Amino acid sequence: MEIFPALDLFEHKVIRLYKGDFNKGTIYSHNPIKTAENFALQGARWIHVVDLEGAKKGTPTHLDLLEEFAKMELKIQFGGGLRTFKDIENALSAGATRVMVGSLLFRDKSTPNVLFEKFNDRVVPAVDVKNGMVSTHGWEKTKNLHPHEIINYLVSIGYRTFLVTSIDRDGTLRGPEVRLYRTIISGTKSKAEVIAAGGIANISDITKLKLEGLNGVVLGKSIYEGKINIKEALEVAKRC
Repeated sequence: MEIFPALDLFEHKVIRLYKGDFNKGTIYSHNPIKTAENFALQGARWIHVVDLEGAKKGTPTHLDLLEEFAKMELKIQFGGGLRTFKDIENALSAGATRVMVGSLLFRDKSTPNVLFEKFNDRVVPAVDVKNGMVSTHGWEKTKNLHPHEIINYLVSIGYRTFLVTSIDRDGTLRGPEVRLYRTIISGTKSKAEVIAAGGIANISDITKLKLEGLNGVVLGKSIYEGKINIKEALEVAKRC
């Protein structure tokens, strides 16, 4: 299992939202570079960078930070505001190892195929879930689709790694929505690697998700509020 410490960015500050609500954000740092350096010092191999401002505006606004993160020999999983192929190219050129794409996947029927042909596994579909349904466009629109349906479709194209975020748990420290991930894993016809995000509050949550077959977890508020130590999380993810 891989551990992904999260850097959610708005106006070049590190913030966390409560259930995806832009009116309920908490600033945790005014220096994203130092925050990323701290993650690297604790042994993190990846960072999970979300351009919240970009998601809201519909175009990335923090690409200037990616080159600095990459200098730390961190792998970067980046998303937020990637609504065009050019946005993806710019993010990858700026230093992202791979990008998370949500809204763009739903632009039209051909886009998922063309995206995979062009970028292959450098694109990770971001499946955001609200009230059991897929949500898009900065979590402000909901599709009449269950997450396992879209994942099965994308697996048939060739995608293998998926980020599944429970919006209802995001930023709450209420624990992950285990039933959601169990349903996705049991309902996915082919093997998919699933990264969980939303609500993870302690080490036992990581163990629980590992046992359910998850391949990675995103840690946000839990690390900023001292509920989870990254070094310990990495050790647990490796051995359990």
